[in-house]
Amino acid sequence: SAALTARATGDTLFLDAYGSQYLSLMYIGTSILVGTVAYFFGRYVQRIRLGNILLIGCAFLGVAALALRGSLLFSWKGSRAIAYFWGDLTVNGSMLLFWSFFGQIFSFRRAKKIMGWVGASGTLACIATGLTIRPFARTFGTANLLIVVAVLLAGFGGSVFYLTSRFSEQLDGPDPGSRTGGALPDLSYYFRMLKTQRYRTLALQAMVGTMVIILVDYQFKAIAQAHFQGPQLAAFFGDFYAATNVIMLLIQIFALHLILQGRGLLTSLCILPAGMLLGGAATIVSLSFMAIVATKLIAQTTLFTVDVSAFQILYLGVKKQTRTQVRALVDGICKPAAIGITGAALTLVAGVVKVYYLS
Repeated sequence: SAALTARATGDTLFLDAYGSQYLSLMYIGTSILVGTVAYFFGRYVQRIRLGNILLIGCAFLGVAALALRGSLLFSWKGSRAIAYFWGDLTVNGSMLLFWSFFGQIFSFRRAKKIMGWVGASGTLACIATGLTIRPFARTFGTANLLIVVAVLLAGFGGSVFYLTSRFSEQLDGPDPGSRTGGALPDLSYYFRMLKTQRYRTLALQAMVGTMVIILVDYQFKAIAQAHFQGPQLAAFFGDFYAATNVIMLLIQIFALHLILQGRGLLTSLCILPAGMLLGGAATIVSLSFMAIVATKLIAQTTLFTVDVSAFQILYLGVKKQTRTQVRALVDGICKPAAIGITGAALTLVAGVVKVYYLS
């Protein structure tokens, strides 16, 4: 819920102030910000208990949300650009931390059984949140959604504190060697990890997929900003994310656990690319607003259900001792690098190529 609200709020505040003109540059900034945070997470996670990192992250993002709300009382437009970066950091950071936490609490076999139910719980919350954004934004304004995010992050932090206390024996504590001056992983460590075929395949798959998702995301935000402004834009984002989460809930309850059983993992990983191919073709042929919305719908509903769950299963195949480092490499370094590369490419072609033909 916090991630969805942060995404809708950050996007709306930025697009209202700047339009889609500088959107490609924001992807580059996001890649630098998220990549830097993830790098230091992977570098220092051995020194700090994961539950404590989660609590620190929730507190930082919540306080930042309240600070941004205060800054919006002034006329400086730069705070809206900062809100965009904050939104992306909230989404990417919370997902990285949550799934790292999940991977330490549950075994491989147990995780496969409950993955769909865990996702369904989050989806139910997102449906309620998405449906609430429209009336809230119209009544109280988009900026006050930042206060809602701070409250949701406080709830997230509270649940982490409870689970940390209950499952403390299953969570990795700080590495004693790291406290006595042991070497910490640096960039060369992650480059050496890429020499392993399994890790390299995960990284390449994540990078290519991320590039496609960013192109679709750019199309969606640019076309949405051209059709809606102000609270109407926030309301559109809220309604869209509510609708996608209804579909996601159905997938998680009735299909996800079946797809991931047996040899369904390969099929799961092929669903998103197939959907992007069909959606992109439809956009090129029709050049319509609804085709882009439909493509984004396919991306949203499959990425955060089947594709993410399948990727988490792949992570669970990595030894627990190095799992957090591999996750930091793929999710925190390779994916942000792909976002930056795509943002740079969009900066070069956005003014030349119509948004539809990016498909």
